[in-house]
Amino acid sequence: MRYLAKLASTVIAAITGFFAACPVAAADFPDRPVRIIVPYSVGTATEAAARQLGDRLAKVWHQGVVVEAIPGAGGIVGTQAIAKAAPDGYTLGIVAGAHAANPALGPVPYDPLKDFTPVMNIAYTSLVLVVNPNLPYRTARELVAAAKAKPKSITYGTGGTGSAPHMAMEDFMSRAGIDMTHVPYKSLGQLTTDLLGGQIDASMQAVNTFLPQIQAGKVRALGVTGPSSFPLLPDVPPLKDAVPGYVSQIWIGMIAPAGVPDAVVRRIFADASAILKTEEMKQALIGQGIEVDVQPADAFWKQVAADIEKWSVVAKRAGISGR
Repeated sequence: MRYLAKLASTVIAAITGFFAACPVAAADFPDRPVRIIVPYSVGTATEAAARQLGDRLAKVWHQGVVVEAIPGAGGIVGTQAIAKAAPDGYTLGIVAGAHAANPALGPVPYDPLKDFTPVMNIAYTSLVLVVNPNLPYRTARELVAAAKAKPKSITYGTGGTGSAPHMAMEDFMSRAGIDMTHVPYKSLGQLTTDLLGGQIDASMQAVNTFLPQIQAGKVRALGVTGPSSFPLLPDVPPLKDAVPGYVSQIWIGMIAPAGVPDAVVRRIFADASAILKTEEMKQALIGQGIEVDVQPADAFWKQVAADIEKWSVVAKRAGISGR
């Protein structure tokens, strides 16, 4: 009996110590370097946002924040690495709309909702529809009219089948009632070269992809996919003016492995949102074609869930399969 009493006392002490330590651990977070995984290539809007935020979090936390790009399979490789990391807040991920689109293209080795802890929405970027300036189309309405008159005669390039711009363009065509010919590319550099050279007619990509060419008059912007004009392109109207109801923005959000303590998530959200709401950070991201849009975990995750359903419908309707 004495042994059992001693054992019970030891267990109770251990449990009490564990729960007593939890608030302290959350309050002291982080006490070592933090890793942020971006499952896309260096130079993408998402990776740029991660580095801007990571640099500033490092100063607030007085700890190293290492941003690591792990591209592959449209974001699946890096996203799986996030899912498999320890749920302690020391491995975070910054993902974009592809996180919701990938499950529509075929099986993924994780559940896009259940295997992750949502932290926050960080920002969004609009896409811009551009054409070679030698073509006669000066508005999205003119492009739509030409595509209706001659189905499949107009070509458009994207960074690959099932990519966010491809899915957004399929949604645009469906809503507009048109059919254009998709030309997938392995490299945005080659896509841009072919667009400037007239080998393809059009493309839809993140604003920052074509911003220098638009400003130099090398491509013509017909519309942006957001609900209103983008700050860097104030004279370019939203595509919904030509195709009612069409809006397609690519969100950029922060996630973590499933099971990260709520207190740690709240700490990360508080520190990151304070940084993102500064004018200095807003201007830094606008320069990259990104608009800050801070949303808490619950609102962010509702958007992700809605997009998973949306892109599933778009993929089925268009017969898209990336794998």
